[in-house]
Amino acid sequence: MPEKLEILESLAQGLHDVMRYANQHASRHQTTMQHLDGMFLLMNEHFETFPEANLDKDYIVSLILVHDFGELGLQNDFTAFDQSCNTEVARLRQEYEDKWFSKIGKIYPWILPIYKDFEEVITAEAAFVNYLDHLECSRHQISAGLGNVTFAQAEFSKSRQEANLQRLRKWVQRFPQLAVFIPFAEGELEYFLDKFREAWEHQS
Repeated sequence: MPEKLEILESLAQGLHDVMRYANQHASRHQTTMQHLDGMFLLMNEHFETFPEANLDKDYIVSLILVHDFGELGLQNDFTAFDQSCNTEVARLRQEYEDKWFSKIGKIYPWILPIYKDFEEVITAEAAFVNYLDHLECSRHQISAGLGNVTFAQAEFSKSRQEANLQRLRKWVQRFPQLAVFIPFAEGELEYFLDKFREAWEHQS
């Protein structure tokens, strides 16, 4: 695994060049690699808070690195914060992603099962990384300032974070070891809602 992690880390360097735009104030855009770094921070925060968590940390690192590999070579990811964006943009991105994984799979076939796990949520680790993926977006938008986006964009982010907690609760039925993270996720959602109300209390 250490050798494979080195390969994944090397490939991930290209994500420093991919900018994530949607729903972000111009001064607070982030690269995909910064998004991954945020997920690593959240991963460590969860494991420090809940050392009893029974998950494979090395595999989680692999999942985090791989989950956005489809963006390698792109100049930007407009769909990062807004799934309701132009459907043609989303289709082209998916088409590019499929081609990239087909190509890289011929060189490193062991990467494909990792990505499939993330997409299909086969393991508890994949469920955890999916949860972190959305949680990092919430953390970043709070740091960017929810008042710096439109109310509709902030509303979309709020519904996304509510759905993230609901998914985690659902995944606990399949992966009971994730139950330890529920109080943390509930606290994060409440914090997001507080910031949302603070930024948009003038909206009726």
